[in-house]
Amino acid sequence: MSGANSNFHRAIGPRCDEAWSQCQNGNTETGFRMARLILLESRLGDYHRANMNLLLTKSGDHAVEHGEEAVRLYTRMLEIARAEARHGIVSHLEGVLQQARDWLKTAQEQKAEEDKRWENMTAEQIQKAKIKEMSAYHSEEEDEQAEKQADTRPSGTMPI
Repeated sequence: MSGANSNFHRAIGPRCDEAWSQCQNGNTETGFRMARLILLESRLGDYHRANMNLLLTKSGDHAVEHGEEAVRLYTRMLEIARAEARHGIVSHLEGVLQQARDWLKTAQEQKAEEDKRWENMTAEQIQKAKIKEMSAYHSEEEDEQAEKQADTRPSGTMPI
């Protein structure tokens, strides 16, 4: 492995951990954005690729596709680990594969509910509903940002 590849592989684990940490701390958009960027890395190995797809199964954005990819990758890694009799890795992969399957099932159920919601609407009605949802989401996000700014201002100061 070349020095550049070695450095990449040492650095990618902490980046993946940070994406998960951001999501677990309530900064889901930051965590999901980090995961999407990590998936763009051409040198990314199967384990970290599966890990980021698993995280994005919770994003709502192409969640089913991310879940299917996580299951596919974990299944392939598990088959290889079993063939090589790597028992410690096998038990770990069995656990994350089951988690990936569970999260995929949830994503599929959510997508089916969403599809059912839209099925009797016209394209114009769907567009209006999605714009309304996006407006509400961005309003909530702006409120959260304002609260964070207020929390970081010294007491007695006024916002600019």
